[in-house]
Amino acid sequence: MKTWTKICSLVIRPLFNCALLHFAFLSGAPAVGQAQEFFVSAISSGEIFRSPIENPSATMVRNTFNTTATALTVHSVRRQLFVFDIEPGGGAIRTYEFDGTGETLILSGIIAPLGIAIDSVNDKIYFSSGTGPVIIERCNLDGSARETVVIDSTPSVDLINLQVDPAGGKIYWVQAGTNDFIVRADLADGGNQQTIVNVGNSDITTAIALDTTNSKIYYGSDSTDEIKRANLDGSNQETVVSASVSANPTYLEVDPSNGPTIYWVDNFLDEVRSHRLSDGVTTTLLSASLSGLPTFEGFVVAFPSVLTPITTIDIPPAVNLISGTRKVELTFQAFDGIDLTESVIFAKAISPATTDIFRYDATIRNSVNNRVKRIVTANAKATVQLPPGNYTASYVVRFGERRSNKSKKTIIDKAKAKIADLKARKKTTSNLNKIEAETAKKLLAVLKPLGATNQSPSTEVFTIPN
Repeated sequence: MKTWTKICSLVIRPLFNCALLHFAFLSGAPAVGQAQEFFVSAISSGEIFRSPIENPSATMVRNTFNTTATALTVHSVRRQLFVFDIEPGGGAIRTYEFDGTGETLILSGIIAPLGIAIDSVNDKIYFSSGTGPVIIERCNLDGSARETVVIDSTPSVDLINLQVDPAGGKIYWVQAGTNDFIVRADLADGGNQQTIVNVGNSDITTAIALDTTNSKIYYGSDSTDEIKRANLDGSNQETVVSASVSANPTYLEVDPSNGPTIYWVDNFLDEVRSHRLSDGVTTTLLSASLSGLPTFEGFVVAFPSVLTPITTIDIPPAVNLISGTRKVELTFQAFDGIDLTESVIFAKAISPATTDIFRYDATIRNSVNNRVKRIVTANAKATVQLPPGNYTASYVVRFGERRSNKSKKTIIDKAKAKIADLKARKKTTSNLNKIEAETAKKLLAVLKPLGATNQSPSTEVFTIPN
């Protein structure tokens, strides 16, 4: 079996959110795909470190010593870190929040684990394992509905460096053996397998990464220390990073919007590096030796989550009941910015002189009396107090142009004054709710609506106890 430095790839162009939004201004929002941070794992220890791209500085988010190697990938929508560990009892897949909290064991006892990738669109985990035959399986994010997608009975090969392209309906991997091949197949059932790059036995493929925006696949060479790319069908192969820049490149990631920019672990120098193709600038982001860190193993770059008119919200609001109160905190899917360039209709509707924003429009409904409480907020979190009862919560995300700050301030000031007056006169909660609902409607009036995203908002069910 090949070394672990060859046995995992990373998921397609993960998108990632680092901060909750207030108003998301297009001019100040990150470009689509622009990387914000990355994760690296330590060989033979399972430690995981997190670092921003700008001003890199490693922070440990997981400290464990019961694994012999760790591979990493991220879910671009849920903003979760997925970890594929090799343990004494076999492979295990776990998830974490980006700060290392919320550990959840998904699967364990996986025989001879190899590679892992996440389909963030369809909420599926793909992973390869076995010694003969070698298989690629998939399951839901909770480990259910496990099924085999690809079976390879070729002697002495590993299926490594998995990559998925949900939009293109393809899965890619490296068949590593005496000769290395880059192979792709239909994502649905593993059919229509096609060898797109015959790497050969003198040019071992250590990692691959997809740039579906530009229809390119990138791959590293263990023997020539180069990074190459080709079209997704394997044509037009070319070297894009020379051996003078990269030594033994592993764990590739590509940011298509910024150059493109390639990220990788330099396995010889034990560094995380980047190279922007537009101007040839190479940057060392993190050095294990200079930072006093253990030898790097797994690697993944987290990209920002950008809202577009075709974004589908299929995750219900997360509900957190605040202990000792009748308050509930709702958390919505967070975004780093908006990009309306993909929609001709939206693009034509927006004046260059205005500032583009979006807001969360949440509806909380009492399941018994059908009373509705509405929240309109620019934040990805909102806290509301409710009487005891059973409730459902859902939301949509609305685009628009922000009208004048003055009109917004006037509405908010008047609403605050009314609410303060009601509270001072100890009016009922229903009166307060009515004022808040009216304020929500007026705030939407400030937002010159261009429409809502095309999602069917999911609903969360919760109970406020007596």
